[in-house]
Amino acid sequence: MKVTRTDLGLLLIEPDVHHDERGYFLESYSYKALNKEMLRLGYPIVDFDQDNHSYSNPGVFRGFHYQVPPYAQSKLIWVSHGEIMDMAIDIRPGSLTYGEMEKFTLSETNHRQLFIPQGFAHGFITLGGAKIHYKCDEYYRPGYEGGINPADYVDMDLGRLIISQKDLDLPVFRKHRPFA
Repeated sequence: MKVTRTDLGLLLIEPDVHHDERGYFLESYSYKALNKEMLRLGYPIVDFDQDNHSYSNPGVFRGFHYQVPPYAQSKLIWVSHGEIMDMAIDIRPGSLTYGEMEKFTLSETNHRQLFIPQGFAHGFITLGGAKIHYKCDEYYRPGYEGGINPADYVDMDLGRLIISQKDLDLPVFRKHRPFA
């Protein structure tokens, strides 16, 4: 696997894909391999507690969500069917990149995965129907969740996207400034 540290400190993971006349095979997750790469890049070992799988119809936006300490989550995300524009916003207190966002295309054809450490808000737009998988290193805890309104960061016509009312009601970042 190839692991690249991004400008904001996310990890873009490109697994080894073995193709032949039957199709392809890839190892979607290895505790040992991922943590070896994380230690090499100066990240702590991560133990995932929960696996989630969702399906989103074309044109859906989900996010930007996070959990606050002491239940902040790291996530490992990949797509097994379809394509998404995956996005993460730095909300780490004191970070030099606080408030900045990075985005990546994750799809069934590029097989990319994105590791999002604690301290980031996460969201995505489906570019077609998509099956999204993500591992979390902390369980979901109602009462410790937060979010950022997509209007602050999504440069698409929000009226053309399918967005939950809960996400539309989230505070805008420049007024909310989580952890600032």
